[in-house]
Amino acid sequence: MRVVVCFAYLTIILLFQKKESNPLLITFLTLYGTSSLLTIWYENNTLATLAMGLNVIAFLSLIRAILPKVELFKFNWFHILSFLVMMIFNGFLGYQFIIMFKEFTLSNLHFTFIVLNTLGIVFVSYLGILFNHKYSSKNTLIFSGFVFLLLFTEVFRGIAYYDMAYGDFSAHIARALLIISLSLLTHYTFLVKKDKELLNNSFL
Repeated sequence: MRVVVCFAYLTIILLFQKKESNPLLITFLTLYGTSSLLTIWYENNTLATLAMGLNVIAFLSLIRAILPKVELFKFNWFHILSFLVMMIFNGFLGYQFIIMFKEFTLSNLHFTFIVLNTLGIVFVSYLGILFNHKYSSKNTLIFSGFVFLLLFTEVFRGIAYYDMAYGDFSAHIARALLIISLSLLTHYTFLVKKDKELLNNSFL
């Protein structure tokens, strides 16, 4: 399901935007979708580790797209404090979440990628807050909505895969959140944006 959703939205963007599409967002969708495909064979250590590794790189592409838009932002004590609180709180929750299913991990490298994946999505969420706070427009709000729904998608995805709670209901929630989040991302790519609302599109 996740594979179909990712590549469906990727196809829409490539077909209708072509050269105007952001290569970093294309990279994210490609790697995120490929990672989803590999989870079909998640019991295999090599493929499971590769899947999580691709997921980490996918989030790095999002970080690369957002970070240059906020790095010149004049940080004050409020931003620094909110960043620390968010990282500590979400990091703690993420750590507890990871520890819950550490026994299900297949190797130390696999576990390491899971930790990096958790830190990556938390950091992307914070960058989404800064991006919207700095430019404060409908377009940046839509993109921030995508980021936060993606965060909860990952949470419910983990709960569903390791059957921690809510049974199949958590899987349905994860799928619904994924569809909505990627719909927002696709919608953002088609919006008419001012230069300041454009994400970075350079890998270097």
